[in-house]
Order: sequence, then structure tokens, then C-alpha cells
Amino acid sequence: MINVTKEFVADKLVDKYQKEALSEGLDIEQFVFRPENKKVPHSTYFLNVDNCIRELVKENNMKNGVIVCSSRHTTSSVYVNHFEKGLLVDLNNLLTDTYPAKKKYEHNLWDDVFKNADAHLKAIYLGKSVTVMVIDGELVLGDFENIIYAEFDERPGKSFAVTLIGE
Repeated sequence: MINVTKEFVADKLVDKYQKEALSEGLDIEQFVFRPENKKVPHSTYFLNVDNCIRELVKENNMKNGVIVCSSRHTTSSVYVNHFEKGLLVDLNNLLTDTYPAKKKYEHNLWDDVFKNADAHLKAIYLGKSVTVMVIDGELVLGDFENIIYAEFDERPGKSFAVTLIGE
């Protein structure tokens, strides 16, 4: 029986992917996408985490079971969808229009430091975690599905955890 949890620090993964993309001549936007958005004072990015989860499944010789991938912070999310630039721009625009940073939020009245209620609301909207089956050592995802970590208020050291449960 496999029951393993590993924590991944998101900004370290971003750095790793940037170095790999540079050294291998790959487009960084297939791993990390940072939308340009002047309406939001804090940094947003989307991170395709499929590869690190596949590596974890392989390292642990997992054949069948489930993985649970979960954000460890209240201003970030994990969800499943297509990691495609146009869709990520559309999603970011939807979230920014729905939860504008400059709106008067009750949370921001008592939080004098971060003023990040919009980031919390975006994370609530997308959700905290996903569960994906593993069959014959492979993540069971559709052709255009990816596991995506979304960060709405970037700060160093924020993370997500992946738990493997199976055999």
C-alpha cells in the first residue's frame, strides 16, 4: 500500500521550469503563464503541475489508486482544465472582472497589509483541491486536461501538496 504526501513549493517549481525551458529551448508558457493585468496589484500566475505529479507517481512505483493535489494557502487554487494560453487569459479576465481588486471588501478593512480579498475570492471560486485516478501508473486525465495550480497573491514559499493513495 502506498500512502505518500509530498509538498511542492510553487515559486521553486516556476524557477525550475524556467531553467528547463531555457536550457531545452522550450516555450515557458507551456508550464507557467503570467497574465498581464494592470487591474490587479498582486501577482497572478498559473502553473501546469502534471509533470511533477507524474514524476512522483513514477518515483513511488504507483500502479493504481488516486492522487489528491491540494493548495496549502487561502489565495491559491488547484483545479483541472486545459492549460492553454487563450483559456487562461479568458479565465483570468473572468476572475478579475468578477472579483476586482479595487472593490471595497470587508476583508480589506481589517487587513491593512495585504488588501487581498479579491485573491481569496478567486481561490474560493476555483477550489482548493482535485482528486485524480491513477490506472496502470498513469494519471487518468482527458486529452486536454491538466492539473493546474493557480496563484492569486504571489509570495515566496507558497505551496501545494500531493498525496498518493494506492498500490
